[in-house]
Amino acid sequence: MRGRARLARTAAIVLAAVMVLALQPNAGAEDPPSPARENGYVFGVFPYLPPLTLDHVFAPIIASLETGVGAPVHLRSTTTFSGFVEELGKGHYDLIFAHPFFYILAADHYGYVPLVRLATPLTAVFLTRHDDPADSMLALKGRVLGLPPELSAVSEVAQRELAAAGLTPGVQIQLRHHQSKSSCLHALALGTADACALPRFVLKQLPADHIATLKVIHETAPIPNVVIAAHPRLSEADRTKLIQTVLAWPDTAEGRQILADAGWEGFVATDDHDYDELRRWGVATVQNRRQSAAE
Repeated sequence: MRGRARLARTAAIVLAAVMVLALQPNAGAEDPPSPARENGYVFGVFPYLPPLTLDHVFAPIIASLETGVGAPVHLRSTTTFSGFVEELGKGHYDLIFAHPFFYILAADHYGYVPLVRLATPLTAVFLTRHDDPADSMLALKGRVLGLPPELSAVSEVAQRELAAAGLTPGVQIQLRHHQSKSSCLHALALGTADACALPRFVLKQLPADHIATLKVIHETAPIPNVVIAAHPRLSEADRTKLIQTVLAWPDTAEGRQILADAGWEGFVATDDHDYDELRRWGVATVQNRRQSAAE
């Protein structure tokens, strides 16, 4: 029963995010063409980093995009994942930097067009302390797994992985969501979590002495990563300029510094069909959670 209750709460959060968009089907459609040359484009970035860090990382990105498109670009974000979905639903963003599940919502409800995605696929790693006897995800049965916020891509991927392994949240394993990746790692260090599921790229951002205290016991299959997408009100010409700008970053010192500072290897051109498998997966996940909540 506790597992079903937890699944019900998770279902409510996921479905609420969908409803924000579903209840405002014409919000984006009613917006007039964006007067880019006068007021610029609003670039919405999902809050995967603390606000100050996000501002620092994206300042040179914004400058590069402005040069490439020949118009001002204004950085916007929110403090929560649900807040990002709400702003997306209001049609405020001309451009978005969003994890794959948020992209699918934006594309299916508002016709956002994918421009580029991170070249490195997204995977989640399950981490324990280096001296923990656990050597696989199944060894976490009866223990506590820390996760990022409930609407994060890693949380979605990790919970799907647990379900496939027969580890029901609230029954075979306890889940605790944290406000950030660092707070999840902190819980692991303190012992209030036995394991923590995070995106693999986090390991590249940690100091060597911190990595030495951790152990990877499981990694999920790769999925298409974060996307930069454009609202359909952007002209095809400006979309092309933005794609060319981002794909050219590895060719200049300034661009390589942008990638290095953000911890990215680079971007590749992408297509909406690249996310079809996740789209089918997402529908199945929501349906399963509805059924679990009903039971």
